[in-house]
Amino acid sequence: MGEMIETDVGRIWVERRGEGPDILLIAGLSDPAEAWQAQVDGFADRYRLTAYDNRGTGRTPLPEGPLSVPGMAQDAAAVLRALEIPAAHVVGFSGGSCIAQELALNHPRLVRSLVLMSTWARPDAYFRSMTGFWHWMAERAPDERAML
Repeated sequence: MGEMIETDVGRIWVERRGEGPDILLIAGLSDPAEAWQAQVDGFADRYRLTAYDNRGTGRTPLPEGPLSVPGMAQDAAAVLRALEIPAAHVVGFSGGSCIAQELALNHPRLVRSLVLMSTWARPDAYFRSMTGFWHWMAERAPDERAML
């Protein structure tokens, strides 16, 4: 069962379960916290897991203005601060792995360890084609929420 929390960057929906060392789960850009259900079910017996809905995904409101990976890393840091978690093992998937990398670079004291899945270090031809298509979709969608 999740809850909406107030952070220093706005309201963010979080789901928490388990007891033990903290793990922060950062989903891909359009995935809600439930994308981590299998991991939560598998590790809640020995870790305290926190998953959250990224901005504009699931129950977390879409902010005014553009979204950015550094801004979403600020959201992740804000979740940890609001929940009074001094540092966590951080796991990111896809776009969430980019957010996790930014979190580790800009807030190293909040990150105990880093697990990156389906990530990339720099864009290749496939990545440029994929993001070009996303840009095309965003230009034609009636709003960002519809695009996501």
